[in-house]
Amino acid sequence: MNKKEEKPTSKTTKKLGSTGDTNQCIAEEEKDIWHFFRNNFSDYSDQLLYDSRGPWPSPSPGRPLSEAAEVALMPKEESDDWTRNVRPTYLKILFLKWPIGLWYAYVTHRSGYVSYEGNHFEQFISQKMYSKFLCPLDEGDKKIFSIHMEQDKEYIKMDFSSMEYTIKKNYLGVYTCPSITLFEKIKTDDQRIFKHRPICIYLNDSINENKTTLLSEKDDDRWELAKYYVVQGAVHRVNLTEHGRLHFPFDAVNAITKSILPMRHPLFKLLIPFLRLSLPVNNSVLESNYSMLSRANWVVYSPFCAPGKNIRELIKDGYVGRKNKPYAFPRYIFPAGKRWQKWKKKYYLNIKDSKPLFPETSFGVFLSSYYDIFYNFVDQFLQLTMVKEYHSDNDEAGKRNWELIALWAECISEWVPGFPDRLELLDEKNPAKKVVPNTKLLTQIITLIMWNLSIAHAADHDGFGHAGPTRNVFRIRIPPPFEDNPVPKDYRRKLVNRWDIFQSWLTHEMFYKPHNVTYLKDVQFDFDFEYKKKLDALADQFRQDLKNCDKKLYQQYGDQLTRLDSITPSIQY
Repeated sequence: MNKKEEKPTSKTTKKLGSTGDTNQCIAEEEKDIWHFFRNNFSDYSDQLLYDSRGPWPSPSPGRPLSEAAEVALMPKEESDDWTRNVRPTYLKILFLKWPIGLWYAYVTHRSGYVSYEGNHFEQFISQKMYSKFLCPLDEGDKKIFSIHMEQDKEYIKMDFSSMEYTIKKNYLGVYTCPSITLFEKIKTDDQRIFKHRPICIYLNDSINENKTTLLSEKDDDRWELAKYYVVQGAVHRVNLTEHGRLHFPFDAVNAITKSILPMRHPLFKLLIPFLRLSLPVNNSVLESNYSMLSRANWVVYSPFCAPGKNIRELIKDGYVGRKNKPYAFPRYIFPAGKRWQKWKKKYYLNIKDSKPLFPETSFGVFLSSYYDIFYNFVDQFLQLTMVKEYHSDNDEAGKRNWELIALWAECISEWVPGFPDRLELLDEKNPAKKVVPNTKLLTQIITLIMWNLSIAHAADHDGFGHAGPTRNVFRIRIPPPFEDNPVPKDYRRKLVNRWDIFQSWLTHEMFYKPHNVTYLKDVQFDFDFEYKKKLDALADQFRQDLKNCDKKLYQQYGDQLTRLDSITPSIQY
């Protein structure tokens, strides 16, 4: 038998569309459940939200390899909704509240930033929202911190090395410095939570003169000043590197959901309350000439250490990550599916579940508690609307619904790294040995979308916004505490000027504090198809579970966590 007559191997025929024997490919095609819609075509454009005007993702303009896809063109209805319900809030604060900001900066808070002496730094940076930056040590970190590490203790770090992008690009008189902070993990009575005690801070100015210093509590004022540089790194990272992971990759999900799924599709009905306003909000942040990240204009409400065209460099670390720091700066992968599991298995061998990674703090308990509620709701919803529909080969409506989900997933996977494609949504390990949709994976996907756009996003804004302009350090006007930079005795009065505080105050009022249009606790679903009564009851239970969770978390942790009353179902600011 010559090479042309060889039979195809299992490797060549395992995947659809592979080369090899034609009959084998046909057999594989027949196993593929995603064939019904293609063979039973119908024009359903009149059933879409925006008919042929549906939005669609496109590569990020000028930054296609380093930032998530954007939605530049969108239906007028989307823009009008933002203009009516979001824009007036910004204009009202900008034009009417600035005298309050000046009074705040020039009279109330003449001393500038708050003190981080004692355990205030630990509580602020490692117990609340910023605790999401706690991660294992990357390669090379143990060498840096070796003199401060004991063999029988467990350590973790916060890494703000991305601040190196800002050195030499800051506003005149403003200083920044990359930092890595080493924490000791200490067990508490609550098995879900660790206390994290700061041990030492490593500062590294590799851009200017390759200066480095390693500071601990015994270094007195230099140690205290270094804390402000750590907070500055956390503030810029959460704004530019981390928070964007909650915003921008989900634009593709939003646009494709509205452009592919009919309005009566169960998945459309479930997701649409969580997609309102997000597209124009994100477009305004990234591309508006009056954004805080504007590459063209100076705006009074931008408190960053550098102009928008320079500060944007930090965004790429949240999307493409850093190969030499996979723990501190992992590349963006949608946290469900094979690529996510492969990455987590490689770096977190002891974690077997399919959830996202939550910090071992009260903030992590908050995120995880709400994630479980969303997961249970979505799982029951799919059991009612999708699983029961797919009960026989003659169920055309059920097949069509699943086919559209396959198309939805396939399109999103082209734009969102790691998003499961249509073939990954097949469950080939079911007991019946029949290829059926992987409802468990679909549940994870939908849960992450809804939970991310509501809980995770709102928690960031609430935690950051209520910390306020005197705790969130944007600008520092004293050089980093290297050995050749003496720290003035009254350094706290010289850390920041009143104009910096005013700009930060204005930003907090306009963009960081929640400005809600709708509320998660009141979210409504327009279920107008089969099982309506059961679905309405399920939605009622979902809302009640959210309220019960909020009450339980408040009893345990008080006001340190975001309350349900301030959480939106979608990204609205």
